[in-house]
Amino acid sequence: MSGSSRWFTLLVSFAALLASWASAQKLWGVTPLERFAANLKVLRAERGWSQEDLSRASGLHTTAISKMEGANRAPRFPTIVILAEALKVPAGRLFDRIP
Repeated sequence: MSGSSRWFTLLVSFAALLASWASAQKLWGVTPLERFAANLKVLRAERGWSQEDLSRASGLHTTAISKMEGANRAPRFPTIVILAEALKVPAGRLFDRIP
């Protein structure tokens, strides 16, 4: 599979994920954005990293990380990829337990 085909497949999958995320009902009183925020915070904490450490590893500003962990900012696709690469996890781990 060529690089552009892989990206296209990935983008189509991401679009489907966003569509289901956008239409998801609250699960156990937690929104999908709040679950993403919790997953990000847990993955960072599992590594013993501060927000500053994740900032250095990802190149993202600490304010952006803080807002995502506080469920005050929904990440865009490139940001999700950057976070997953910095945390050395598949991007899907950031979406665990999101309906």
